[in-house]
Amino acid sequence: GDRYTGGLAHTIGQLAVVGRNPGFMAFLLITSLFEVGFMGYIAVGSYIYVDHFGVGEAGYSAFFAVAAIVTAAGPLIWIAVSRRISVRRFTTVMIALAACTGVAEMLIGGSNPFVFCGIFIVFALAESCTRPYSMNILLEQNAHDAGSASALMNCIRTCIGSFGMVLAALPWPTYVFGVGALMAGFMLVSLIGWVALLRSRIPLVCVKDDTPVSPL
Repeated sequence: GDRYTGGLAHTIGQLAVVGRNPGFMAFLLITSLFEVGFMGYIAVGSYIYVDHFGVGEAGYSAFFAVAAIVTAAGPLIWIAVSRRISVRRFTTVMIALAACTGVAEMLIGGSNPFVFCGIFIVFALAESCTRPYSMNILLEQNAHDAGSASALMNCIRTCIGSFGMVLAALPWPTYVFGVGALMAGFMLVSLIGWVALLRSRIPLVCVKDDTPVSPL
């Protein structure tokens, strides 16, 4: 396409237009809440592995690497199941699963590093499974202005992730408990928001029209 030649004011105006789309903003905020727990883990993971579990720097690197490698399978999982399950049901299950992992992290995540890492991998897999189609759905809400939509998506996700990093550093009883609380609390909010969006008359292209639908 042609290169954009508009000024700053017009660019900000386009972002405002995109941001006034209720389906876009609601779905963006709902799916972006994954970033709170994920970036909270990134922020304090070294303290958890090195100070809490005493695995050392090499051990921390190993756990971190394993989690990163395994969660790369998320998009492949979605491709494999997408023909047998609807986006609505899959998203509901993934968000609920992510909330449950937060509860598990609070209850047993502090027992040993393998349990903590294993639970987080399930959470991260839930996030990475939903991200690919979530991006497509969000862009479809503003197909005429994908550039502004993409900019707003990245900005909001980054801001929410940064907020998660700040929250993770608060004086929790332990950082393990804190990360689990963020995962459970914000994913519960995400689940409530997702169900409310589906049962509302707000249209969401590729998911629903303006008729309320079941989350399953």
